[in-house]
Amino acid sequence: MCIRDSYQGGIVPGNELRVVNIVDTDVEACCGTHCDNTSEVGWVKMLRTNRIQDGVVRLYFVAGERTIEKLNYERDILNDVCDMWSISAGEIVQTASRFFQDVKKLSSQTSKQEQKILSLEMKYVIDGKMKLVYLRSSQKNPTLYFSFLAAYAEGLKANQKGAIYIGQNFVFGQLGDPSLIDLEKLKKVLQEDNEKVDIKTRNNVAFQDEKKKTTKVDKILQFSFTGNVVFEKLAKCLAEQSYEAVSYTHLT
Repeated sequence: MCIRDSYQGGIVPGNELRVVNIVDTDVEACCGTHCDNTSEVGWVKMLRTNRIQDGVVRLYFVAGERTIEKLNYERDILNDVCDMWSISAGEIVQTASRFFQDVKKLSSQTSKQEQKILSLEMKYVIDGKMKLVYLRSSQKNPTLYFSFLAAYAEGLKANQKGAIYIGQNFVFGQLGDPSLIDLEKLKKVLQEDNEKVDIKTRNNVAFQDEKKKTTKVDKILQFSFTGNVVFEKLAKCLAEQSYEAVSYTHLT
């Protein structure tokens, strides 16, 4: 191997570059502690690996006293976990697995409940007296609305109604007709708290029913924005466009 090719660390940190040649094993540029014998290194603990490119893998490890420090640190974490869960070290994996499965089950149940709540909200809007509404969302992102709101596009279009969800960092709306909102006014309000405002829009959506039949709805408006959102400002802007607030007291 050419000595020049053995060094891949960028600019050499100094005037000299020490190259270590282990006969019939490897040739590497030296980057650290010099030992007369490998026995001086002591314990070595691998932390992680990182694939740089084909055939090149970077190893992260500690050696000597730092290995003991790392092992003590990990031991302290295990002890804290055992105290927190009131279990022995031998029960950590089994307990963690049970917790993980419980969280997955709870997440699934929560997702189903969120879909039911969304269904009730849309039923209230479509069948109720209010034509244009906005709701304060507790969702962390608009994924729920992207995934399931399209199924109610037909009802919103048939009744010329619209619903807008306002979260902490997003706005998501679906309207039965594009004329039911002035997005330029909404954009101006959002520009007060964002350097750049990109409201994504589409005029058709598609969804599948329980029988996997796909239905496409045209000439509606679905829009979304992600960024800084001040609920009070948007509520005022929407109220000026004849939108009414819906709270959970309306749904009970």
